[in-house]
Amino acid sequence: MKISTVDELPKFSDWPAILLGIRPQPTIEQSPNLLEKFKQNPGSRLEDVDRWAAGAATNTLASVDQHIVEMTPEESHEAYIAFIESALVPRLPATALVEIGRGYGSVILGLARKAAFQDIPYFVADSTPTAPELAGLIAKEEGIRLTTGSANLSSHPVTDLEIPDGALVYTAYAAHHVETLSDEFIEGIKALKPETVVHIEPVYEHCDPSTLLGLLRQRYIEACQYNRNLSTILHHHERLGSLEIIQESRPGFGPNPLLAASVIAWKPRG
Repeated sequence: MKISTVDELPKFSDWPAILLGIRPQPTIEQSPNLLEKFKQNPGSRLEDVDRWAAGAATNTLASVDQHIVEMTPEESHEAYIAFIESALVPRLPATALVEIGRGYGSVILGLARKAAFQDIPYFVADSTPTAPELAGLIAKEEGIRLTTGSANLSSHPVTDLEIPDGALVYTAYAAHHVETLSDEFIEGIKALKPETVVHIEPVYEHCDPSTLLGLLRQRYIEACQYNRNLSTILHHHERLGSLEIIQESRPGFGPNPLLAASVIAWKPRG
């Protein structure tokens, strides 16, 4: 790892040139079929799937607090899991650990290896049919008991999983895919009767317009049609008395420096 600067971004990504109007915005690339690849490679483990998902990049830039840092994909992913762990551990104990959102379970399966999360039920729900299946297959290979299900961040409740009351529910780079979150997002999570909810998400309202990096982050979120009201809607519901925000921190880590995640934690009220 080595400290880098925002000036180095164009060496690792076309997005600075795209945001400046120098290059056209690319079409969405097809994601690799990780489920099929896993089935075709018996004995594969979580690290194998993480490596397939990372692609061919040898080095990448990540955002760490106020710094841009050059890392290998493996170092970036380890730092990402550690960042999420640091956001969730203060919210323990809980009756279960529940991930709502997108992906093949890389985060929750990585957390399941950590000492702080032993002897707790694990649940993961996703909006696609293939991701929960892949998460279940990886968990079986890893010897981890994981319950999988479907998720919809606009439904009530947000998942069909039968989760025990008092769980620790989190989203990680999931809510940001919904351009405008509605009241159903809050009420759908509250319907699960969690003890605490933690969002590890890019937060548009946290982008600092007084810095070049902050402006690039704002424009990147706008160009990709990512979420722009997570903090706003949570504060709105806090004023209504339906929840209490117990933590709100500015961007702390991002595998993509233009999409760094903040941490917002809240408890249901009312």
